[in-house]
Amino acid sequence: MSREIDDVQLDHVHLLNRLDSIIPSKVQRGFSSQDVEFTCVCATEQHIAIGTKVGITYLYDRTKETVDKLRFEGSVDPVSCVVCLETVDLMVAVGTTAGLILIFQVPIDCDLDFEGNKGKNRTTKRYLVTELHRKTVTCLAWSQNGMKLFSGDEEGIVACTEMDYGVQQSRSSFVVCESDSIVQVQYHQRMLLISTIRRTILCFVSADDRDCHVVQVGMKERKVLGDFGACFHSSQARETVIFASRPVLRLWKANVEGKVLETFIFKDEPLSPNCKIVGIGHDANANVSQPKTDSQFGRVTRFGSRHLVTWNERRIYVVSIDEPRMVARCDDLGVIRSVSNCSGEIFAINGPRSVVRIASSLDVLCDARVPEIGRAHV
Repeated sequence: MSREIDDVQLDHVHLLNRLDSIIPSKVQRGFSSQDVEFTCVCATEQHIAIGTKVGITYLYDRTKETVDKLRFEGSVDPVSCVVCLETVDLMVAVGTTAGLILIFQVPIDCDLDFEGNKGKNRTTKRYLVTELHRKTVTCLAWSQNGMKLFSGDEEGIVACTEMDYGVQQSRSSFVVCESDSIVQVQYHQRMLLISTIRRTILCFVSADDRDCHVVQVGMKERKVLGDFGACFHSSQARETVIFASRPVLRLWKANVEGKVLETFIFKDEPLSPNCKIVGIGHDANANVSQPKTDSQFGRVTRFGSRHLVTWNERRIYVVSIDEPRMVARCDDLGVIRSVSNCSGEIFAINGPRSVVRIASSLDVLCDARVPEIGRAHV
């Protein structure tokens, strides 16, 4: 179970060199070798999943300090996104640039075993979803119980894959088709939140899953297109609301009917003395060309009960939703390829084989032996 985060200090920043050392740097393909570059990350309290350009997803067990490969035979397309969910088993869903979705049901209480002759108890089950997406799968999201997986692609298609673990089968269907690339999806209590590069919409799914009523969040589409996301946010004492990123460091707070309740403007916050600067003290990708990205919010995820994490290719922001204000920013990581957060930790891929952990406490599970390379400062 995830721990709630009441106070965000983010004083500890370090590279997870352990991942670089135990994940192979090359794989053999025929008579040639191919570099293993990291493309995406998803972290839970016990595992870190790393997608790569060679079609393999590496699953790192933070307790055992072991790594295993998740892949389908013959699948060599780069991994474009990965999402994990810890239920009775660890559910890992992987999207590829070819539009495939690979699902792995990993038993948490035993070692991985695809051959059926090495595991202590149960074996990992695999599901392959085809013919849903023709283009790159850009985002994935599990339902809370792991029975449904939602996927979006760069063509604007959003689909749902329903899992039947008893008979080891899955059934997929299309949900909506937007005219623009899908940036982010999230599912909560029969509501599917979908963000495209142009707008954010809510899909209300009927009880029999046959109908979907769509409303737009806010009256206006974005004038500036970009990877702007949105997420649900709720707590025991609060009703469910939506936070959607907007151009020029703005956030919309909306209700589940799509009505905008407040607009929060943060354009002056990055320079505020109350905004903590988090970084590694040097550019980890000095030899990589930097994208010309203005200060913008991007994809948005919940970070405890009082904060959000949002990011783009150059920067990571942590904002408080109580006041609201920007409490921290990190903008010296170089090119940010992917970000994941869980239980007060933020993980970012900021290079071909570089993963940074940003947190308020030392890491007791993963890579504790690696010295810190930077500390946050005000």
